Amino acid sequence: MFVWLLGCFAALAGEAQLKVLVMPLTPADDYQTEFHALIPRPGAQNEQWAASHSGFECVGNDDFVEVWVRKPSWPSEVPKKVVCTGTSGSVSAKVRIIDRNLEPMFVADGSLVMPRTKGESAIYKGPPPRQDFGVQQGRTGSLNILCKIEAGPVLEVTAYPLMEDGKGRCLLQTKLGEKIDFPVVIRTIKRAQ
Repeated sequence: MFVWLLGCFAALAGEAQLKVLVMPLTPADDYQTEFHALIPRPGAQNEQWAASHSGFECVGNDDFVEVWVRKPSWPSEVPKKVVCTGTSGSVSAKVRIIDRNLEPMFVADGSLVMPRTKGESAIYKGPPPRQDFGVQQGRTGSLNILCKIEAGPVLEVTAYPLMEDGKGRCLLQTKLGEKIDFPVVIRTIKRAQ
């Protein structure tokens, strides 16, 4: 009964939910930069827990395993569930993507994650991964995204509505001729009704 009440209060307060990690594809604003879920597990605080996917953290706290995702270590790919494994076994939390913060951003592994809704473009216009780029048109692989550096330097990456979701790369050249590329991840999500 206590676990059920805790889950209800947490959901109402916008905090952790039981066995469900509710998170955006990118935490682009500074309003909320970490998200977590609670998984009931008696004695969880007595074990070390490991997450199944990079960018997520599993921590034992009293009789719960907490699953955390934080902006400084944000993953470029979000799984359907995160499994936490301890010495006594495994527990899991489903991941539910919310459709707020549809802002492209660079995440912890250096990827540019570009969330969008169906029929819309995703556009990133901001600082490049390095400041030593000159004005240029970048090259991309199979995603056919537009990737360029404008004066500033300002990186502009555009994924048009007809482009398929997936992972590609943007290749740019520094002022000294060094070639630098970084991953670009495009993902379409459904708007909540």
